[in-house]
Amino acid sequence: LREFNQGIIALSGCIAGEIPKCIILDKIKSAKKILEEYIDIFGKNNFFLELQDSG
Repeated sequence: LREFNQGIIALSGCIAGEIPKCIILDKIKSAKKILEEYIDIFGKNNFFLELQDSG
């Protein structure tokens, strides 16, 4: 990902994404670690957490 990160806007993915899965499983530290890694790769202005209404 680091090799091709220029000009990319990245999203965390739906509920099936890595970060949401960690949150659902109450693995908050893991979710934060993954979030920090993605921010490091894409930059804080190019990585976004997705939110969606599930019902």
